[in-house]
Amino acid sequence: MLAAAEDEVSAAVAALISAHGRRHHSLNNQAAAFHGQFAQNLNVGAGSCASAETTADAPTQALLGPADRQRRAVRQWLVRWAAHPGRATRGFHNHRQ
Repeated sequence: MLAAAEDEVSAAVAALISAHGRRHHSLNNQAAAFHGQFAQNLNVGAGSCASAETTADAPTQALLGPADRQRRAVRQWLVRWAAHPGRATRGFHNHRQ
């Protein structure tokens, strides 16, 4: 009986496994490169999207800013009213202009 890798079948199996390992290593490197490029593209896309959202939101904020100030004033009045129902109305009328 011959020792392992000293016969033709063992040598062929060893060569097959070695070739499979090389292909696996090559594909793993390609996948890592693809992943790196994909992650970089996602980061660039996310930055572009965030920038576009900020730019698109500016006109909305300009329109809603006054309404938001009114909402905050009403909310403050409601909080004061909930804490002290009689006293909250005294300060509300003084803020009108």
